[in-house]
Amino acid sequence: MGRQLKIEIKETKAELKTLLQQPKKGRQKERVEALDLLKTQFAQTVQEIAIAEA
Repeated sequence: MGRQLKIEIKETKAELKTLLQQPKKGRQKERVEALDLLKTQFAQTVQEIAIAEA
């Protein structure tokens, strides 16, 4: 198994929700959605998000 990457999400939940409502394209929108899932603890890891998207 690979090494674990620890990141700190600086945006608040409210800021991420606002960003999600603004029009975005492709990869940028996916990144904001992933941060939102991690921040709200619907997913614990990026791997969980990748599996759910598949």
